[in-house]
Amino acid sequence: HAVQTADAASFHSSMSRPGPHPGMRGMQDNPRVYVGNLDPVVSEKELMQIFHPFGMITGIDMPKEGNPPVRKGFAFVEFMDQKMADLAIQSLQDFFINGRKLRVGQPTATKRANAAPPVTPQMLHAMSTLPGTTASDPLAAMTALERRRITVTNIPQDTQQATIQTIFQTFGMLTKVEGGGGLFVVEYASEASTAQAFQALQGFRIGGVALQLARGTQTPHAGSPVSSPTAMPALPPPKPAAKLPDRIKILLLENMVGPGEADDELEGEVKEECEEKFGKVLEVKVYEMGKAKNVRVFVKFASAEAGGKAGVAMQGRWFGKRQVRASSYNEEAYNFGNLDQL
Repeated sequence: HAVQTADAASFHSSMSRPGPHPGMRGMQDNPRVYVGNLDPVVSEKELMQIFHPFGMITGIDMPKEGNPPVRKGFAFVEFMDQKMADLAIQSLQDFFINGRKLRVGQPTATKRANAAPPVTPQMLHAMSTLPGTTASDPLAAMTALERRRITVTNIPQDTQQATIQTIFQTFGMLTKVEGGGGLFVVEYASEASTAQAFQALQGFRIGGVALQLARGTQTPHAGSPVSSPTAMPALPPPKPAAKLPDRIKILLLENMVGPGEADDELEGEVKEECEEKFGKVLEVKVYEMGKAKNVRVFVKFASAEAGGKAGVAMQGRWFGKRQVRASSYNEEAYNFGNLDQL
């Protein structure tokens, strides 16, 4: 598909004008596509040729660093319309350029902005006191314990308890997971975590099958192909969160993004926010640990006092649909490159 002459001329004209890069203008308004694992020699013109079949492009941002400036290996392509961006993401998942498979998706900031806000106990209370909410409502009639439970059905029969636990613990501390044979009951330590998981995982797919969630403990209807649950050992009671020290030189942040979902934007976002709110940051490292690729973010502060303040502020904070875990990391291990210490 050829780009209309006027659009192409306007685009390249804007790229040559002095001032802020056109890809940085309007980024708050127009949808962006993150493009990672780029060969630094790939040019804006080449990206334009790859992405323009999916719709009108309003800007391309290819960050550089160093002297002389060298492209950092990732870019942002801005489209006029969200449908265009979605189509590009869907179509280019297995696209190779210069022998590299592109990583194409939403930028971290966009994922966070589009994520549903965390459900707090105050919100739950407000919803329960809305006009028309009576004791006949299912949640109002439940005990406090039942409101912390979710029944999960329509699960492939061979799904293991560990799989369910891994999926659901993302949204908060679990106190029990039991079931089997296509039905599980998940119990959280807090009602807010239960509401968050219920909202986010309704229709989540395992093995191509969409999960069905219900609040409270449910039993299969008569004639249902789901077999009766077999009790599994309950999870140990949750341990109270360890109190963070007042002085932290190396702050470890976990559960900010899902396994393998870190992009090149995350490091800059964390550094900018920590420096703005807590104090000078010497270094930020984003590390994918082990085969599971669980993402760890290490923040090295110039002063231990700043790190301590950051730890208190970041512990339990919501980042998109995820609740951040903050801890102090051994400085000697970090300096020697050991980032796998538990």
